Amino acid sequence: DTGTYAFSAYTWLANEQRVSNDTSKATFRIRPERIITGVVQDRITSAPVKAELFFTIKGDLENIFSTSTITDSMTGEYTIMLFDSIFSIEVRPEIPYPISFRDSAVVRPDTAVGFDFYIDPATLLLVNKDSNGNYGPYYRTTLDSLGVTYVLWEVQHQGLPPFDIIGQFGTRTIIWFSGDNVTNTISAEEHDSLIAFLDGGGNLFLTGQNIAEELGGSILLNDYVHADFISNTNANILLGIAGDTIGNGLNIYIVGGEPNNQISQEILTPLSGADSVFRYFSGGPGAVRYDGGLYKTVLFGFGFEAINSTGTFASRKDVLAKILNWFGIATGVEEEVPRKAVVKPTLSVYPNPFSTFTTIRLAGMKQRVECIELMIFDVSGRRVRDFILDPSSFILPAELEWDGTDKFGRRLPAGVYFVRVKAGEFEQTEKLLKIR
Repeated sequence: DTGTYAFSAYTWLANEQRVSNDTSKATFRIRPERIITGVVQDRITSAPVKAELFFTIKGDLENIFSTSTITDSMTGEYTIMLFDSIFSIEVRPEIPYPISFRDSAVVRPDTAVGFDFYIDPATLLLVNKDSNGNYGPYYRTTLDSLGVTYVLWEVQHQGLPPFDIIGQFGTRTIIWFSGDNVTNTISAEEHDSLIAFLDGGGNLFLTGQNIAEELGGSILLNDYVHADFISNTNANILLGIAGDTIGNGLNIYIVGGEPNNQISQEILTPLSGADSVFRYFSGGPGAVRYDGGLYKTVLFGFGFEAINSTGTFASRKDVLAKILNWFGIATGVEEEVPRKAVVKPTLSVYPNPFSTFTTIRLAGMKQRVECIELMIFDVSGRRVRDFILDPSSFILPAELEWDGTDKFGRRLPAGVYFVRVKAGEFEQTEKLLKIR
């Protein structure tokens, strides 16, 4: 039955000297059961998402009551038995979807339907290559503060990162950090997988101690990241390169505070086509970026987690926002636009999703540029269609229709595509969904 009941237990021992603890009392509140149903689905495609859901009652001491269920992989539906109360819900879906939360889910007598979750694939893959240290929170809290979703992959416990499904993420972006590792920062298998990943297009941010030293002379470091190792240093102040897309106006302090773990920083050198981002106060580049056209890379010769925002030095949020903005990923921090830069246009597509055609609209080009390119990529990063546009036609808003065909006029299959515009230094990418 339901209701509130008191319970008392009595104990007695012969010759006991202390009788004050002989009685134990407890009160039980019995609540009616409720069968709750709901779904976890992809927000755009409505495809089912396999996930485990954890329900924790709120208000109890230490939130000790918890129960869980899993969704049906064919429908995304779940069923769970709960009672009248307020619960917090944590949804742990399979990759590429990020962990989701609902802080207050109220179950009451009139609750007939459960709690639905419509989620998007995570924006990027966050790879922890540290064998022992726990530096993931420094990256997670920064990404959370920027409103950028992610899946954290722990190599030590989960093995080789899921390179084969990186195309299912919101963007083909990997943040790779090695923490305290000074050896095995990138294994031979991971080296080859990262090369294949970049060949397919995407963004790669490598950060840690001894990465460049360990990869010295490798194809990944020299031919893809376009950087090389010079020497180690104990320098702890880095100055942003004036005019650089990422480093301009940012100075970094990597000692003190938390986690204060840097013991082997690296002086780097940019190779052909690459640029320095930060330079140590004592001399020598400490970070390098490279734009390979289809892919972009950023290499830090130190651990991003060590950035200490004391005084006027930049915070992790400031630095990561600049990197992600350069990768073409929107964040909660507006990117600084130098006065000489081309005024940013706006790129939009409608309808989206589309089946037969969609309209790509570019507006806001107030200054002339030499060339404007519209490129369409499939989910694997392969370029399937190009449009070379006359800049003079973009003084006023201009539109073009894409009928979902490739450069040979063949109809492309349903799926996720990306349209990217490049106009001078400006670049923007929008996600497209082609349905049957």
